Amino acid sequence: DLAVTPTVFEMLQNLNPSRPCWVDSICINQQDTEEKAIQIPLMHRIYSRAALVVIWMGMPTMQSEKFMAEFPNLLENERRWNAMATQGCQPWVDAQDLIITDKDILHGMLHILESEWFQRLWTFQECVLAKQPIILHGRLWIKFHEFLIFTADGSFNREPYLMYTLSRAGIWLGSPRALKACEALRIYREHFEQHREVSCYWIPHLLYRLRGRNATEPVDRAWAITGLFSRALRSRLDPLVDYSDSGRLEY
Repeated sequence: DLAVTPTVFEMLQNLNPSRPCWVDSICINQQDTEEKAIQIPLMHRIYSRAALVVIWMGMPTMQSEKFMAEFPNLLENERRWNAMATQGCQPWVDAQDLIITDKDILHGMLHILESEWFQRLWTFQECVLAKQPIILHGRLWIKFHEFLIFTADGSFNREPYLMYTLSRAGIWLGSPRALKACEALRIYREHFEQHREVSCYWIPHLLYRLRGRNATEPVDRAWAITGLFSRALRSRLDPLVDYSDSGRLEY
């Protein structure tokens, strides 16, 4: 028997039991600093080689379930909006039918965006490396890279679809942190797909973008992104991974 967190227990009830899974909180002994020092440098191999990386967003509310079910149509509407704006049209005038008028759907999207997952440090590397990440919300799932397109393109394009839609619905986005997190994830996923590594010249920018993310221990700020670097740089850094008490003090 193994004690797991309520979140992990809940997730396991909604995964296909016939498929083998690797869950870091189970497969790495979180209390064993020696084991963590060995396993941390291997994390990038696990996530980059996995057939599928599942992002568990918890059980849905009525509103978030509605958003998940409608997501393919919402993404298509957002793409049509951006295409019109690129062609010099005025979608907010000529394409009112593309705007999301159902407030439940918008609140459902915000429910997912405001998840703690988007503010955790370790989740960044995992989803940049993943070939096929999906968001699993109860029994419903969507492709993670399409969610990033929807949020990033809908928020940071010249005529932001989401910002206009939320404004029309009278919904205030409390903090832009989640949207910026999606933008950073998309930038680095696309960069990694092209180059298979994050250039050392990007490291200051990467550390700056991740400075506000939550980490269990300060030492994680040094090791939670090393899997994104080149093999040569990793070979220099991996032997330095030290989760011992003295290592944490020296950090």
